[in-house]
Formats: sequence, C-alpha cells, structure tokens
Amino acid sequence: MIRKEERRVVRLVGSQWWCVLVLFLVMLPVFAQRADGSDRKVYIIARITAIDHQTGMVTAKVEETGQILEIGVKNASLLKSLEIGRELRANLQAKQVYLDDKHTQLAGTIMKIR
Repeated sequence: MIRKEERRVVRLVGSQWWCVLVLFLVMLPVFAQRADGSDRKVYIIARITAIDHQTGMVTAKVEETGQILEIGVKNASLLKSLEIGRELRANLQAKQVYLDDKHTQLAGTIMKIR
C-alpha cells in the first residue's frame, strides 16, 4: 500500500509538471515568432552620403526606406576613416550605428531621422 506521505509527493510532482506544461504552451507563440525571423530584422543597412569633419556629423541613407539618418560620431580618428558610400548597420530603435555585421564596432549615435 502507498502511504499518505508518498501520495502527497506524487500529487506535488504531478502539479509541478502541469505548471511547466502550461508555461510551455503559453510561451510557444513567442518562440515560434522568433524562429520565423520576424523579430530578427532590427538592424538595417544604410550608406554614408556625406561627412562633415568639422561638426562630426555623418549623413547616411537607409537603402530600403530612403530615410536619411544624421549620425553623430565622437571619435575623431573613426570619423577620418569613414568614406562616402560605406555601408553601416543602423538600429533605429536604439539609435545606434555600427560598422560591422556583428554589431561590435559602434560608429555613432543617430541624432535625427528624416
């Protein structure tokens, strides 16, 4: 025969599995949305169209939408190394612009979007 303590343990384990299953089913749409790539496109490609070395402002055009980005670059040596036509990766939500695909080399901050 099963003792009372053993029955309580079995009930407790059963209720924990039920909670895990419910949590999984609730979170499934979130995982599915990210898997299909709809949340993946945070960074867009923009090309430099103008550089003002005196003010440290760089202008870039977003290829997909035609939006114009005014980017503030604080690093003088980085500003000198930039060229018109160079491809940048921009995150419009975070207002940051990167030089590389891995988003590790921060180029500047988006000051204005037109």
